Amino acid sequence: MDLSKVIKGLHHVTATVNDAQEDYDFYTKTLGLRLIKETVNFDNEAVYHFYYGNEIGEPSTVFTTFPYKDQGVREGVIGNGQVVQTSFSVPVDAIDFWKARLKEHAVLFTESVRFGMTTLVFTDPSGLILDITGTDEDQRTQKVWTNDQVDEGQAIKGIHSVTFSVEDGDATGDFMNTFGYRKADHEETLTKYEAGEGGPGNTVIMRSNPEGETGINGLGTVHHVAHRVDTLETLEKVRAYIADELGMQI
Repeated sequence: MDLSKVIKGLHHVTATVNDAQEDYDFYTKTLGLRLIKETVNFDNEAVYHFYYGNEIGEPSTVFTTFPYKDQGVREGVIGNGQVVQTSFSVPVDAIDFWKARLKEHAVLFTESVRFGMTTLVFTDPSGLILDITGTDEDQRTQKVWTNDQVDEGQAIKGIHSVTFSVEDGDATGDFMNTFGYRKADHEETLTKYEAGEGGPGNTVIMRSNPEGETGINGLGTVHHVAHRVDTLETLEKVRAYIADELGMQI
């Protein structure tokens, strides 16, 4: 099975976070995302599951969280074997707006350039590393979520990409090719892979860090990244292929 023909890109990102109210306030009031769904963690009904995204929560726009405060979950350590940074996409012309907005909300950030794009890197209240990336290559036409402070030209369009850190970049690169992602660019320790049509929402970035410490799951770490296919039938075929042909546990 050629996964490059069926894996279209990112579907959603889910993280384990600390306090529910702080999480809700940050993602809806500071970042201006919509709370599109509020339910519970199916593995622990004492824990909320918040879904944030655009107006109707379309694939590649959704970021979800499990607020595990006071549930006996340790503080996580961000490192190898994890997604270490989640990027949100905005138009290039909106970067100055987001600089001012982050300052207004007392969110410390650093400005850098990755693959030719300006990024504002910061952390959420639980310590998750996030960034806002300015790009005019985002072709998604889904309706963004706006409010009286964030208009259509400033709002987050969705997830731009995720960055994961690994010890063995060669082995992981081979896996990315098998999993349907193609190498698109490289700079320093970062390699960009794209699926489907490529671009924002269809991009993962691998950071090769052979001397880095292994990450520890817990509060303030990404729980998982989901990738998207077109149909449930295709999903079942992919599951069978990964389990039966590649011999990987699902």
